[in-house]
Amino acid sequence: MGINVTHVKDTLLADGVNKVFPFTFPVMDKADVKCLYVLPSGEETDLLATEYEVKLTETGGEVTYPLTGDALAEGCKLVIYRETPRTTDYNPQNTTTFDAETISKEIERLTMENQEQDEKLSRAVSTGMGSEADPKEYLNEINRLLSNASEMQDAAVETSEKTLAEAEKQKNAAAASAAAAAASAKSAADTVNGFDAHAADKTTAFNNNAASKQALVDASASAAAASAQEAANSAVAARPLSAKNITNCITAIPQDIKLELVDGVMTLKAGSKVYKANGESITISGDLVVAQGGTNTGAFAFYRSDNSTVYTVIASQTFSGTTAPANPVTTTTWLDTGAKDVKVYDGTQWVGGVSLPLCIFDNQDGKVTAVTQVFNGMGYIGNSVYALPGVKGLVPNGFNADGSLNNAEFEVANVLISTNTGSTDKRNIVFNNGWMGHPRQSYYNIEDNRNYRTNDDETGIIITATIIAAAVEYVKGRVTSLTPKTVFHAVDYNDYAADIQKCKLIAYDASRNPGSLSGSYTLVLQDNDERVSLKVADNVTINIDTSRLTFPEEWYTVIFEVYFTNGAKTVNLSYAGGIRWVNGLTPDFTNGRSHLVALTKHRSWGDVGMSDAGSFGG
Repeated sequence: MGINVTHVKDTLLADGVNKVFPFTFPVMDKADVKCLYVLPSGEETDLLATEYEVKLTETGGEVTYPLTGDALAEGCKLVIYRETPRTTDYNPQNTTTFDAETISKEIERLTMENQEQDEKLSRAVSTGMGSEADPKEYLNEINRLLSNASEMQDAAVETSEKTLAEAEKQKNAAAASAAAAAASAKSAADTVNGFDAHAADKTTAFNNNAASKQALVDASASAAAASAQEAANSAVAARPLSAKNITNCITAIPQDIKLELVDGVMTLKAGSKVYKANGESITISGDLVVAQGGTNTGAFAFYRSDNSTVYTVIASQTFSGTTAPANPVTTTTWLDTGAKDVKVYDGTQWVGGVSLPLCIFDNQDGKVTAVTQVFNGMGYIGNSVYALPGVKGLVPNGFNADGSLNNAEFEVANVLISTNTGSTDKRNIVFNNGWMGHPRQSYYNIEDNRNYRTNDDETGIIITATIIAAAVEYVKGRVTSLTPKTVFHAVDYNDYAADIQKCKLIAYDASRNPGSLSGSYTLVLQDNDERVSLKVADNVTINIDTSRLTFPEEWYTVIFEVYFTNGAKTVNLSYAGGIRWVNGLTPDFTNGRSHLVALTKHRSWGDVGMSDAGSFGG
């Protein structure tokens, strides 16, 4: 075949229509072709081999993705790349015929591996060959910036306040008008005694006036931010996130339901926790294969506690309410909201004790093709939305004396359920640790750090001690979609400082020098060895010992620098399990120059692989 191209990946832009993507680099086997897709935001997702199909051609090949459903959205990218296995079955023996085709194939495989390593190295941080830069200088500079961060933040705040004051002077007339509009809206809201046909108009006017006032404030803030941008950027980077500067958010959702999808078979994994509507939890003791059949979109899965099985039902046969649905069929499932019990119809009667739904999935010809939503933390059935124990959040509760956000932290203690009686609209789901609702209107007001909603009889707007947790759509009361808020995660720089520093030093090797060597020397390799300098004073046999390696990862690699203090000497490298030299080439130390030799070992190998990189200066 021969290798006449050097690239190992192709990045292709999706158009929302095409599902076939060509690639133009050679591969040894279809299994060596890997794919990932990149969202417009830059987020990358590796694809499983079962999610795409590969066809090989003389010049490369083509990938079909996705195999089912819509084409990759316009603006996304599909990255097709080669990943050649680092193992080989080729093991030539003495006195046997050397097959030219086999040898050529091994050379091509090694060339592909080298190209892939070159591609990875091209994305790594490195310094020039002649660079004498000390990484400690970079670290000292970072620490200096961090130590000054507090002062920079104070300076940013002071500059922002001065600029805001100046902007406020320029906006006096507009602010006065906004205040009058807000006062008028408040007066109108105060006089509302009933939620009649005009209530919606009044609420809209209130919101519009508040939005106008917010726009003026935003304009002033933008002017201030433009003047203080440089200092503010440094201050924000240095400021830690906490409950004093985030609000109205979900901070934790337990991942109790654990599903596995392999070759079209969905399994509820052992250790999963499911809930009944009355709040009782059940921990699954062993893996349960989900029974499914036919072809459906948006089917539901439930756990039956009476026979410890997981069954499925189409969405149109799921219901909720105080009255059982008419004309049920086998597997029709109903959340009895009065008794707080999910029940399944077995063909003759309703059987209780069923869990709340586990997930929504698609299947085709009896095989699951996708799990579209897992009901961890929140879910829905029929006309009802529910929240599960363990969900945590921050309820906005005004401001502290220092101007920071005041929040009430909460954790849901029992199953919360909210049931719609017949509307067709889009709403928010709001809840706290003990109450859930789907008010006709709900919104967050940044000016007083409070949430507002329509009251229970929909006659006015009230402050609510809840978070806005999800968006929901109803059609005649039935839930058609539920989109929970993404859990907010804040990290402390100090928790990851060590790892960050390691990343910054990725291009640097730690070195070890055991001293002058002669005669016979046993080199015991350690997990933290990256570069070992071998100072040869006289003829020496170096016995390599890997017994101390723990292999936290599959592969171990180290570089030996062999150098001579008294001219060229004989150096023999030995390993008890044997050495496989790349291309059969052993090092030639006769020129007496410093030499680089690489060693690599897989945790399962009995021998080691070594490669001669040559000497400095030729």
